[in-house]
Amino acid sequence: MRSAEKIEKIVKNLNLDIDTNAQTDHAILNELLDVQKKSMKQRSAFLLSNIRRFIVKSPITKLAAAIVIIIALALWVTIADRLASPAYAITDLPRLFEEARVVHIQGWQYFPGHRREDGSRISPQEINTWIDLENNRLRQRYTAFTGSWMDPGHAGIPRDHSHSTVHSDSVKILTREMIVNGEYRLDLNHTERNATFFRVSDYQQRFSVHHTFQQMQLDALGDVEQLENFEKVGWEEVDGIRYDIWLGQVIPSAPGQANRFKFWIRPDTKDLVRIQSWVRAKGGRWQLQYDYEMFRNIEVAQGIFAIQVPQGYTELNEKEQATGLLSPQDFSGSITAYQLGEYHLLLQTAISFTMGDGSVILAWSSADRKSRTPPGTFFEGIQLGGPLPKLPIEICGLKPAGTSSGVTYRGHHLAYTKKTDRLSEFTEWSLFVPDGKAPWSVKQLGYDVIYRFNLDHEPPWTITLKVPHGLLIKSAEDFNKWVLGAAAALSDDGKMSEHLTYENVLRLANQIRRLSICRAYMYHDGPFQGHESIQKNCRVGGGNGEMKNSSKVKEMSL
Repeated sequence: MRSAEKIEKIVKNLNLDIDTNAQTDHAILNELLDVQKKSMKQRSAFLLSNIRRFIVKSPITKLAAAIVIIIALALWVTIADRLASPAYAITDLPRLFEEARVVHIQGWQYFPGHRREDGSRISPQEINTWIDLENNRLRQRYTAFTGSWMDPGHAGIPRDHSHSTVHSDSVKILTREMIVNGEYRLDLNHTERNATFFRVSDYQQRFSVHHTFQQMQLDALGDVEQLENFEKVGWEEVDGIRYDIWLGQVIPSAPGQANRFKFWIRPDTKDLVRIQSWVRAKGGRWQLQYDYEMFRNIEVAQGIFAIQVPQGYTELNEKEQATGLLSPQDFSGSITAYQLGEYHLLLQTAISFTMGDGSVILAWSSADRKSRTPPGTFFEGIQLGGPLPKLPIEICGLKPAGTSSGVTYRGHHLAYTKKTDRLSEFTEWSLFVPDGKAPWSVKQLGYDVIYRFNLDHEPPWTITLKVPHGLLIKSAEDFNKWVLGAAAALSDDGKMSEHLTYENVLRLANQIRRLSICRAYMYHDGPFQGHESIQKNCRVGGGNGEMKNSSKVKEMSL
């Protein structure tokens, strides 16, 4: 219905006993429509002020003008509601991220709730990241720690936040920067003013860019499935530009964890231009964690991605003599080693991916450097979808880190690759299928390994090893680009089993789920009984005790 028809209908429905004529009615109608148009053009002006000016200037009677007030008030509720509603959906943000070609974020990271061991605060640290997705270029400034820090909630217990085993009397903060462009990567240590060059493969270049971008999106938006619960709470004008303000809280999926977000969104372009996030401290108090601006699809200034050492910095190696990244830093893995008596064990994760159905693909390896058993013999006779090879340390499962969700991921063999220049020549590729819906926190916290020792004598060690969520694989194109690309990088011949396809992996995961449900009912445990689905004698990497299972793993094939 047109605006004129709506207003005319309201006038008739008022049923007021006022003696007017057609000319007066027409004048009221026209002037009221003029008020409505002016109000729509000037959104920030309140409609009643326009009406007040209209009454003073109007040649019609005060009684007729009073009718205008009544009608206008009836309309204002609808108009105001329209003005408050954005011309976009908050749930569009993930799609806008996916359409990004260039992203630049700049701001500050805070460290609430943490202190150095001497009791002093950790000062805010600068965030500055450029990501060129079209040309696979990256420049990221970040903060690294060595030593240990104190968690006020666990006084006297230092929290290790480093990749080394060195503990100091206080946290040492290192400001670093990484620039990836073409076949080179430049690592800058701004604290110690030195620089190191590395060579990177085409795959490593693409992976580092997209992995950083995915992590940035996760930090910016939290759980995207909860964006629909955010609310627009107002607006703010900056430099003549109006921004909508949105607030939302991400419901925690791990005990004691929760995040609150504040977004500044420009309505005309739908761009998310500023982000603040808080973490909930013990006692329920919210503390600022991030505050930064975001720029999407902007022009890249000349020299941003230049592989150039700043003046006054010490070059730890020459660019022409740069070597490749050592594992596991070449991808996103980790490594741990144990040596005691007759054993010299290595356990290494290389790279991980999470499929759209929630199952996880993990490339990992294990070796005993003192064993005389040829490592290739562990892979003899194993089948696609069957039990994992009985390596010295076996990653038999995964569980969501940081939460007692009860969900576990059972491991099955996919394939293996061999590359002679790695610490462990053979890499096992396993599929881990969850027995329930995992919490969204796995995207941030990743997974804890569930492991067991396949040795004559089980050593008294406890392994704490985490597996990152990794890139999300949502299509056959993603699978071929990232999973098969990594397999080629971890193989001497650059090949992978022809049976390893996106469709086959999803089909296998579905078969494993159906079999797990049947087995659970067969043993009267009921479906999704958590840790009972993991093989006998497996232990959680977080040190949560042994996992038991009364049934054996049945071999599966496509």
